[in-house]
Amino acid sequence: MAQSNVLQRVKLYLDSDRFTDLTLGTTESTICLPNDDPDKVAMMLQFLYSGEYKVEESSEDPYRVFQKHMIMYFLGKRYATPALCEYSITTLAGMIELNCSNEHFLRVVRWVYKNEPDKEFQLREKVLDGFSSRAEDLLASDKDSERLIKLMQENHLFCKDIAFKYLEILRQLHKRKSIGNVGDSEPE
Repeated sequence: MAQSNVLQRVKLYLDSDRFTDLTLGTTESTICLPNDDPDKVAMMLQFLYSGEYKVEESSEDPYRVFQKHMIMYFLGKRYATPALCEYSITTLAGMIELNCSNEHFLRVVRWVYKNEPDKEFQLREKVLDGFSSRAEDLLASDKDSERLIKLMQENHLFCKDIAFKYLEILRQLHKRKSIGNVGDSEPE
């Protein structure tokens, strides 16, 4: 086995439990990943070696950029690479917060809820945070409100997540108010 192959295997072993499982006990120098897009796998390997991956910005359809980050998140999940998951989620959350139109945001929500398994929550949580920060803006526009209503009708898990998120916020506010009231009352 060539020295570079040994180094590459060591790097994959260190960064991904799934790659360790795929390569243990084999002397093959090639790993076949037939179900994954070669370009996305190349981006994942780029991340494993450099700590980042590059996504070409698309002025024509920014949603495609969001989608690539979401796909990288799922590759990180599939190949048990937590650092890749964290990097892609952090990048995606920053993009949602900074430069995402309401239309593209709702497309991201739809894609996440269609593709992330019910038991997973990490990506959905970032989407909910984005929703919390733009809910008022979404409701201010008739067109965006209609899109949001349609999305909520199509996806009951999204509705459930929103309800639980706001219920938790209300509980925290109630708890703060109760704690504040205890100190505010005067003894008789």
